[in-house]
Amino acid sequence: MDKSSQLYENNLKLLSRIEPALAREVENIRPSGGIEVVTTQKGLPTVKIGTNFLHSRYDPLKEAARFTRAFDLSSASLVAVFGLGLGYHVLKIIKHLKPGQNLLILEKDIGILKTALQLIDLTEILQFEGLKLIVTPDLTEVKDEISCWLDITQLTNILTIEHPPSVLLDAPYYRQAGEILYALTSEKLRDTLTRMVLENLWMENILKNITTIVSCPGVSPLFGAFEDIPIFIISAGPSLGKNMVELKAAKGKGLLIAVDTALKPLLARGVIPDWVISIDAQPESFKDFEGVAREDIVLIADCIAYPEVIKNFKGPIMTSSTAKAEGKEREGLTFVVNPLVKWLEDRIGSRGHLQSGGSVATSAFDLARLLGGNPIIFVGQDLAYTGERMYVDGVAYVEERIKEHRGRLDEATLKEEYAEEIFRKRRKNLVNVPAIGGGEVLTDRMTLYAYLKWLEEGIPKVKAKCIDATEGGALIRGTEVMPLKEVIDQYCIHPQPIGRILKEAQSEYRPPDLKDLAKEMTGVISTLSYLEHICQQGIELTRRLSQHPSPQIIASLEEIDRQLKEKGSEVAFIGTAIQGISLSITRRSARKKDKQNVIADSLALYQGIWESSQYMRHLFIEAGKELSFCP
Repeated sequence: MDKSSQLYENNLKLLSRIEPALAREVENIRPSGGIEVVTTQKGLPTVKIGTNFLHSRYDPLKEAARFTRAFDLSSASLVAVFGLGLGYHVLKIIKHLKPGQNLLILEKDIGILKTALQLIDLTEILQFEGLKLIVTPDLTEVKDEISCWLDITQLTNILTIEHPPSVLLDAPYYRQAGEILYALTSEKLRDTLTRMVLENLWMENILKNITTIVSCPGVSPLFGAFEDIPIFIISAGPSLGKNMVELKAAKGKGLLIAVDTALKPLLARGVIPDWVISIDAQPESFKDFEGVAREDIVLIADCIAYPEVIKNFKGPIMTSSTAKAEGKEREGLTFVVNPLVKWLEDRIGSRGHLQSGGSVATSAFDLARLLGGNPIIFVGQDLAYTGERMYVDGVAYVEERIKEHRGRLDEATLKEEYAEEIFRKRRKNLVNVPAIGGGEVLTDRMTLYAYLKWLEEGIPKVKAKCIDATEGGALIRGTEVMPLKEVIDQYCIHPQPIGRILKEAQSEYRPPDLKDLAKEMTGVISTLSYLEHICQQGIELTRRLSQHPSPQIIASLEEIDRQLKEKGSEVAFIGTAIQGISLSITRRSARKKDKQNVIADSLALYQGIWESSQYMRHLFIEAGKELSFCP
C-alpha cells in the first residue's frame, strides 16, 4: 500500500470510530471532477474548485497560522468552524484548544472531506475528544445533528469561525447554518435557564392543579376533530388593534383561540373567543384573567399553569402538557414532557402534548395543527415592535404598569415612556427583520425572533394553509399574507359545530380511579421520607469522616450511595438533585481528590437531596388532601 493510500485508510478508520455512517458514505462516493488538487510552492496540496482556491497557492500552513491568530480561542466553550477545506486551519485551531472545549466542524461537500482524508493527516482533528463533524448539504440534517449533540456545557461562550474560501462556495448555506446554530443555542440556553429558575414552581403548580388535571378532560380527544375548520390564533401584538373587531364576523364559523394576554383586549372590544390558552406558570399570568367571569369561553390550561388562573376560571377547562421533540426527524421524533407530568400521565392517561417554541402563541399553533384546522390564521402575531410597541392596548401587564403611575403623566405619555424603557433594556438584542408590506421592523433576537424562526420552521411541515392576517409586524415566511376581512369573507362561510364537538369530548371523558392514584402517591411519600432519613445519615457520617477518616465510615457511605441511587430512581421526577444521582463523588475517587473538597461535595449532595425530598413530600401530602375532595 502506497503512502497516500495508507494515509486515507488511517484517516477513514478514525472517522469510522466517531461518525460510522459518514465514513460509509465517504467510501461509497465517487471522486468529484469539480475538485482539482494543486501542489503549492511549498510542496503541500491545496484544492481548486472552479476559480477558487480553498487554501494558499504558496504556503497553506503559514496562511492557516495567520488566519487563526485573529481569534481568541482560549475562553470559548464551543468553537464552530464553518468550512473544512483540507483542514489546515482546523489543525492550527486544535493546537489552541484545551480539554473540555468543544469543536464543531460543518462542511457542505462530502467530496471535499474525502479529498482531505486522502491528502492530509487529520489524526489530531479526528481524535479530538470534543469534536462533532457534520458533512451534509441538507440543512434539516444539520439541525438534527446539532440539536442531538449540543448540551448546556457548550453554551457559555460560542465562537463561530467562517473559513472564507469555503463559505464563498455557498454563502446562503453557511448563513442559514449559522442561523440554525444560533437558534438552537438560544433555545437550549433559554430552556435550561427557565428550568433552573422555575423547576420547583412547575412541580408545585402541577400538584396544586392535580384535582383539575384528574377531573377535567385533556385536549387530546379533540385532536383531528376540527378537520378543515378555520382556526384563528389571536395574539396580543400591537397590530391586533387594527382589525380585532373583524373577528366578530368569524364567530361560529371558525374556532377563535386567544392567547392569554389577548383575552382582555378582545373582551373590551366585544370579541368573545371560543378558547383561551395559558401555559405560564408564574403569578403574573393571573392578571390576564383577573375579573373575567365568562362561562362561554373554554380554558386550555397547561398542567404547569398558575393555579389561581385555573381555580378562578368560570368556564369549561381542558388540560394539556408542553412536550419537547427530541431526536432526528428522519428517524422519528420522541416527545419529552415534564418528569412529574409523565409520572402522572403514566397513571391517568395523556392530557395532550403540545410543542412550544417558547411562547403561548407557538403552543396555540401546534394545537391548531393537531386539531386539524385548515386554514390556520394568525391575527395579532406581530413578532416585532410594530410602531415601537410591544402589545396591543388593554394587555393586563401594561395596564398594570400604567395604573401604578397614573396621575404622574397622561396615559399616552406613560405608554410611550414604557415602550422607551423596553427598548432601552433590550437594545443590545434588537435586530431588523423583513416586515409585512415591505421594509423592515425591529424585533428582539432572544425572544420574538426565536418564536418567528420556530414558526417559519414548523409551517412547511403543516398540511393546512397558513395565513397571516396580522396586517403588521414581521413577515412570517411560509404564510400567505391577507387582510383579515378577506380571510373571513373567503373561508368563514358556513356555521361550524364548534360547541357540539367540545360537548361530545367532555361527555365522553371518564376520570381515572382515584383510589389507585392515591395508593401511588402514598408510595411516593413513603419513598421521599426514606430518602430524607438516609440523607440525614449521610450528612452525619460525612461530618464524622472529616474528623476521623476510617474504612468503616467510607463503607457505610458507599452503602448509602447505593440506596440513594436505587430509591432515587423511583422518584426521579423530583428535581435535579435526585435526577443526577450517580454519585460521581464516590469514595473511590476520594482517594484521588483533595479530601476536604470531596467532603464538601458529599455534604452538598446529601443536603440537596434531603431538601428536595422534604419539599416534594410536603407537596404530595397537600395534593393528596386536595384529591380527597375531588368528586
